[in-house]
Parts: sequence; structure tokens; C-alpha cells
Amino acid sequence: VRYIAIEDDGTMSTTSEPGFYIQDEPAITSFIDSESCQDVANACLKFCPGACLRLGIVSVSQDLTTRGFKMHIQDGASSATVIRGPIWFDELQNHLSAQIPIVLPVPTSGIYSITFTDKDDQPAWPGYASLSLDNAPACSGGLADSSQVDFVMPVPDSRCEDLFRYDDYANGVHGWQNFFSGIAITEESGSYVIRTTRRKSDRGHVNLS
Repeated sequence: VRYIAIEDDGTMSTTSEPGFYIQDEPAITSFIDSESCQDVANACLKFCPGACLRLGIVSVSQDLTTRGFKMHIQDGASSATVIRGPIWFDELQNHLSAQIPIVLPVPTSGIYSITFTDKDDQPAWPGYASLSLDNAPACSGGLADSSQVDFVMPVPDSRCEDLFRYDDYANGVHGWQNFFSGIAITEESGSYVIRTTRRKSDRGHVNLS
């Protein structure tokens, strides 16, 4: 669990006010009136009366090439950064997604802009990015739907001149996905070649994420 945000209809708070119990994390507090939040005794939480938040997950490629990526959320003058985080399973299983949590109210500017940077803090794109929202809270004023979030791709530059940017095939295959076709590296005349291990007309494909 990266972030905690628990809705209270007023039955748990000492003041009987509805709101949310949250962790004191910039990814949450940057977008709400954190000055109104109250510390909860004997807990690493704050209670924010009147706050209305919605949880969600941003899924990006969990390939080795996205290690060290950061996600930047912007709403007008307010912003927050969330790291991709470590992957507890094999990063070479690149058909799976890394999940980055968000906890957001309705954007004051009308829309959140989400961008990414790589481990060197340069503009980057994590192969793909998609948003899945949890069930809407009982309160009103939370994030309505995914149309209020805009994923902004970086401007094309010299990075795009090398299609296979991580082509250190002697050290493995990074960024490639295969489904039922298998994938392997062979060396021919001093050069490395990616090949499939199965060839059937009815199934199997390979793609670069």
C-alpha cells in the first residue's frame, strides 16, 4: 500500500464531520486544503474535513527501461511527483504493468496534466500510460472520470532518431514483448539479432513497448 485515503461519513471523526483520513504525502496534500487537516493521535494519518477524494491507478510499462521514472501531476499552480517505485517481480516480464497510485479531488483548473521523466530527469514516455479509477466516493466533489486527466507525451527530439534505444542485446532483451511466439537473441557476423522461437500462422506476435 503506497497511499491511504479512507472516506468517513462523519461516524468516525470526533467532530462528526464527513471527510477523509489521509497520509501526509505531497501527492495527496498538494491538491487539497491541507491547512484544514488535523493530525490523528497515535496514527500516521491526518483527518481532512470536507475533503472529497478518489483513488486510482496509473498503469505504465514495468519494463527495465522505465526504472527510475517519475510521474508529475499538475493542476494549475499545484503539482506533485510520484515515483514509479520498485518492482517486486521480474522486470523482464514486460507484458505486465507497473502501478502508480493517485488520490485526487476534482481539478480546480478543470483537468490534471500528467507527464513523465526518466531516471536522468529528462522528459520521457513509459511505453504507455492508462488510468483506472476506483469506485466513486459517496461525497460530491471527487474526480469525476478519466476525462479530467490528460497524459502529455514529450515533444519529439533526437531521442526518436534511435528506434531501439535500449538495444544492448548482449545483456538481454528490454522493452520487447512476446505472446506465444517466444523470443531469443542470436549473434550473426558480429551483430545481435532478435528472433522468435516459434513460427505458426495462427497465433503469436512480438512488439516493442
